[in-house]
Amino acid sequence: MPLRRKPKNSELRSFYFHGEFFTYAILSQNNAKTSIDFRNYDNDKPNRCVPFVLCNDYCRKLTSLMQKLGLDTGSCDILVDKNDNYYFLEVNPAGQFGYGVFMCNENIEKFIANYLINMNL
Repeated sequence: MPLRRKPKNSELRSFYFHGEFFTYAILSQNNAKTSIDFRNYDNDKPNRCVPFVLCNDYCRKLTSLMQKLGLDTGSCDILVDKNDNYYFLEVNPAGQFGYGVFMCNENIEKFIANYLINMNL
């Protein structure tokens, strides 16, 4: 039986750093080139990205996963369907966050800098 694809509402990239999430939605579903995977970049018509707040229940689940994996940092890729169901795809332990900083004006670097300052190394 062939795999059925459910229409997505958005793709989420959530950067996790020591218990905090910095998440943005990539609205790629209406572009034929990026409707399946936003990484099929369309430089002529870039996807819109907006800050996104994960619900508390999903944050708890992701936090539990990161703790079980022994990760303090990482980028989680998630799909959200038309019914607001979340589908976890993967976690990248290297945790890239530059795209979200650029596209959504997030202050991730400031948060990380303050965290490191407060560690009193």
